[in-house]
Amino acid sequence: MFEQLEKINTPPEPFEFYTAADLWTNEHTSERMLRFHLDEEVEFYADVAGTPFRPESKEFAVVTTKI
Repeated sequence: MFEQLEKINTPPEPFEFYTAADLWTNEHTSERMLRFHLDEEVEFYADVAGTPFRPESKEFAVVTTKI
């Protein structure tokens, strides 16, 4: 049974490797991700938990990353 559960929980080949950390460690990708997250024209720029976006968070990110 363990083998069956392991097979069921194995991601398909295109997703078999966890690469989320690469989103923020690759300079090009992380800059684009940050720009996207801070873009107020994008409807879902607010916090995932539903908390309203805090303008000071954006200012900190922009100043810190110089974008």
